[in-house]
Amino acid sequence: MKTFVSVCVLLCLVPEFHAAPKLTCIRSLKCPVMHQGCYVVDGLCRCDQALCCNNPFNYSTLESCLADNALQLEDPCKDDPCKNNGYCVQLMGQSSYRCDCYGTGYFGPHCHKKCPKDARKEIYSLKGQTEEHARSRKRYLMACL
Repeated sequence: MKTFVSVCVLLCLVPEFHAAPKLTCIRSLKCPVMHQGCYVVDGLCRCDQALCCNNPFNYSTLESCLADNALQLEDPCKDDPCKNNGYCVQLMGQSSYRCDCYGTGYFGPHCHKKCPKDARKEIYSLKGQTEEHARSRKRYLMACL
């Protein structure tokens, strides 16, 4: 039993193991507690969860980590990844984006597919496809309405 407790504490102190939120420790302990936060690894702010007795994170938010370390998020829209006059929207606190294709006559992750003449009919014809595929395609086709 004591060995397992040591391993749990060790796992909580090593950053590579922070991504293991399914880690479970001995149930009779007053620990573990789920902690959330951010820390710096290789010049980047990493945010995660850890099941530990003590909070292993130096920062409570990505913004505070970036500010304290003079780090900046890379602008994913700088290379204009959206085609056909689609509008690039950077996702909050992330280096990723989505393309807003409304009103362009195009749809898809990069506004690169021409809208079908009857998008509404196509949206309703997705019933035979897998739920995930249909939901994804429907989300993109909504830009054509």
